[in-house]
Amino acid sequence: MATITVTLEGVDDVKAAFASKLAEYQEGIAAAVAAGAEAVKEDWQAHAARDTGRYADSIEIREDGLTAEIGNFDPATWYGIFTEFGTSSQPAQPAAQPAAELERNRLPDRLREVLSG
Repeated sequence: MATITVTLEGVDDVKAAFASKLAEYQEGIAAAVAAGAEAVKEDWQAHAARDTGRYADSIEIREDGLTAEIGNFDPATWYGIFTEFGTSSQPAQPAAQPAAELERNRLPDRLREVLSG
């Protein structure tokens, strides 16, 4: 039986280039996620019901690389959920969901920009 030996040269270079691009993409995606989170926060705060402003001011971002959580994490502003969704005696005044929906439409463009550049 005959044996054929094939030697591929440059595989290490290809692996290094791929690893470099992957790191670049991850940085870009993290930046896009951070920009999106900031946009949601700003939209939410701009449209949040205001009495004292404490609820809107308590909205913050918790980022962890490729993920971001935007929310009201202050236990003293627990009433925000009732503002957002309403009660039997108060109509809903949604701000979080509309802000998230806006970003849902913008995020693909943010990511496309990062991945095409």
